[in-house]
Amino acid sequence: MKCVFLVLVSIPLCLAQVGVLASREIDASSSRPIQAPPFSYFGESQCDQDGNMYFHAVDSDFRQGQIFRLSRDGTSGKFFRITGKFADPDSAGFDSFWVTNDGEVFLLASNAEEKYVFTFDSNGVVRAPVMLKVRKDVQLTDFAVFDNGFLFVWGYHAEQSPSDLRGKAYAAVLTQSGELVRQVSVSMPTVDLGNLGAPSDGAVASYAGNLYFLGSDQITVISATGEAIRRLKFHKPDPQAVATRLYLSAGVAVIALNKISTKGSDRGQVLRSFIALDQNSGDLIGYYKPSGQLGSNDVCFSRADGLTFLQVDGKTQKLATALLR
Repeated sequence: MKCVFLVLVSIPLCLAQVGVLASREIDASSSRPIQAPPFSYFGESQCDQDGNMYFHAVDSDFRQGQIFRLSRDGTSGKFFRITGKFADPDSAGFDSFWVTNDGEVFLLASNAEEKYVFTFDSNGVVRAPVMLKVRKDVQLTDFAVFDNGFLFVWGYHAEQSPSDLRGKAYAAVLTQSGELVRQVSVSMPTVDLGNLGAPSDGAVASYAGNLYFLGSDQITVISATGEAIRRLKFHKPDPQAVATRLYLSAGVAVIALNKISTKGSDRGQVLRSFIALDQNSGDLIGYYKPSGQLGSNDVCFSRADGLTFLQVDGKTQKLATALLR
């Protein structure tokens, strides 16, 4: 299939207001205990429109393809697992997962040759996977699903790529059956192939049929046909922070920023902060840092309720909510 590269032409660019920005500390306005047993997870969580939370649950191998859903009130849970021959991570090792607003779970997994997307029925039983028609020298790192079922995938060109492509970003829209629609140009830095464990910018959120891709300094709004409709430029108060997550709710975009501390007792720890923008204009609403008691494991956001954090203290688990004012 012919690859079509998208050129960003005449796209409105919205700039967030930049200045000397002071952070506001946020703390829990309410909390509630979780009744489900303790669990461990790897990477960022997701949540659906009802506030149910989804985690890449892990035991001993982060490549295991299993997702744990925790109900909004924290009283019940359910696993979504890859079974059969693909349960072996060597056959289909976990890469990422996606949850729709309605709570449908999708899982991206791959081996040395193939890349798959798995879906599950309402009982959590895995369906036959869709093989993605993406060139073998491309390593996919993440994906998302449009409301119409089309897929948005991104990653980078690996060592097997021609020398002029190695480490460069790759992003594309695919059909439900995994066929290429078009490649897309988004704001992504070149990957250091010698340091693949380094944190990198990149996340996505869904709203009104479009996907909002979070790059290193801008949000690109992408339609299901792969067109870049709009870009929202933003400024990170700390240039060393990495944009790792994007929430959208009722016209507000919240960007989660991570930074590895290099000083004092926090040395080596991940410091979490947030900037909130007007989703349409890109205007800055605020810059926030969670208190030490609140923690840094945010799992959901709504404009009405604020940010929800998962707090773990030994065997005690709580869900705490903090308003963004």
